[in-house]
Amino acid sequence: MKKTYHIVTQAGRESAEVIQQVCQANGQILLPLVEMIQSASQVVNTVIHEVGLPHAGNDLDLER
Repeated sequence: MKKTYHIVTQAGRESAEVIQQVCQANGQILLPLVEMIQSASQVVNTVIHEVGLPHAGNDLDLER
């Protein structure tokens, strides 16, 4: 069975370390941001439902 390999350059390794440090330093802000995005998504879905547009992902019939 063939194994896949992931080649990481020095720059890639350093970038990953920076991202890890930012996440560790700002971890408390991540959950509220995710919750805000979820809430915004629910609001958009409610507006679409109330306005009566087809569900997202369906083609809109704009010729009416």
